[in-house]
Amino acid sequence: MSTKFSELTTDQKIGQLLLVGFPSQELNDELKELISDCHIGNVIVFQRNIKDSLQLAELNNSIQKLMEEHNGVPAFIGIDQEGGMVARIFNKATCFPGNMAIAAGIPFEEAFELGAAIGEELHDVGVNMNFAPVLDVNNNSQNPVIGVRSYGDIPEQVAQYGKYLFKGLQSEKILSCGKHFPGHGNTNVDSHLGIPVISSSLSELEKVELVPFIKAINSGIDGIMTSHILFSALEKDNLPATLSKTILTRLLKEKLGFKGLVITDCMEMKAIADNYDIEEVVIKALNAGADILCISHTKELQIRAFNAIKKAVGDGIISNEVIDSKVEKILYFKEKYDLYNWRKLNCKINDEELKRHSKLAAAISEKSITLIKDQKGLLPLKNQDTISITPISQATSIADDEIEKANLGCVLENEVGAEYINYDLKEIDEDYIISKVINKKTIVFGSYNMNLDKSQKRLFDRLIATGKDIILVALRNPYDISEYIDEVSTIICTYEYTKLSISSLVKVLKGEIGASGRLPVKVD
Repeated sequence: MSTKFSELTTDQKIGQLLLVGFPSQELNDELKELISDCHIGNVIVFQRNIKDSLQLAELNNSIQKLMEEHNGVPAFIGIDQEGGMVARIFNKATCFPGNMAIAAGIPFEEAFELGAAIGEELHDVGVNMNFAPVLDVNNNSQNPVIGVRSYGDIPEQVAQYGKYLFKGLQSEKILSCGKHFPGHGNTNVDSHLGIPVISSSLSELEKVELVPFIKAINSGIDGIMTSHILFSALEKDNLPATLSKTILTRLLKEKLGFKGLVITDCMEMKAIADNYDIEEVVIKALNAGADILCISHTKELQIRAFNAIKKAVGDGIISNEVIDSKVEKILYFKEKYDLYNWRKLNCKINDEELKRHSKLAAAISEKSITLIKDQKGLLPLKNQDTISITPISQATSIADDEIEKANLGCVLENEVGAEYINYDLKEIDEDYIISKVINKKTIVFGSYNMNLDKSQKRLFDRLIATGKDIILVALRNPYDISEYIDEVSTIICTYEYTKLSISSLVKVLKGEIGASGRLPVKVD
């Protein structure tokens, strides 16, 4: 039986407005204290909390038991399981392709099946909210944080893929939270590190950035995540969207008609944390229209946020009516997504399910590999006098967390006998690499966000100058190829550097499958 709104104390109501992270793979004293003393009502899990899917299920069950004891209300347990380069669960779970690979490989209607598969695995282990899909239109090639997390640069395309993906998630009782409203695609600053500014007018936003959000809202998405971006033409008080009543209430809720949960991006990101105290920011966000505030990392800030809201309610800065309306909405969606039946969950992902999902993920990945050109007929790849120069994969932003390690060079050595050199993105030894390619005929060069990295460009330019046959593989950002369309004879895009994408790529390089992917963005 669900807890009635009237049964909640003021502290319990305030706790429902907060979504917190913690550092452990088990229910530690830190989280226990937050739930017992502050009645925190919701949790976000990261890779730091996850050993594998079975452990995560056990952790989530222990969290829900404590929530039941202290709040009488189950928790939203959220995760960033976007797929591709941004995923938190790797072990005993399926590694699904990310958004740009999806858009390169399959028709948008097929994104429903993918969303349902992701939702099925999350539901089985007790996660009931996914901060996905990314609904940002990546219309800025210099964007350091969105890029391949987007479905592309065509608004209607992003809208259609996002619609089917979130419907698949919600069909499996996972509340889908589209992000980052009203759009993070046209920025060249990572909001984890600073405040991006977008000067577009509302009419301009309605033609591009808002299109996927409008489609999602009209199609029934139940969660929207705010962005910490200053939209200077919309917000005259110099406030980022997360803190702007103009954007969250007047635009999102009133003009666009969104009735679901408005959840903030993490309040510890530097776009917010470097400019506001936590006490100030939580009050501004709630009064602006946010329903749930995400504070992902620091216990002290989480407690201060709770105390600040409690004081603001006592002082009348936030009215009881505002708090009550938000909490009633949160409880409504906890009922809608069947959170009170958490004890009935499978608590693990079965082998049959993993096989089915793995097959689906592999099929999408193989279809996503995009051959831009092969003018000299260098494919299928021969092992004679071939060397691969490939990067050591790494997270390029805080959003990536710790990514699954992939190694194209090692796989090519095993599959076709090609010698390889792994280069470190942080410190490239150009002279050593050049010395190793002198006696080779063909170079397979893997780039990794090279369009944003001068040192990679310098190395690649030197490799071109050797006059060798070159196969350029853009392992993540397809914009890497834009400067080299005319210079390099063979170019391939994979959209993500994961074990799955490398497996698909090597099949194309060996001629075992054709490359049927299509570019979701303009690169010229």
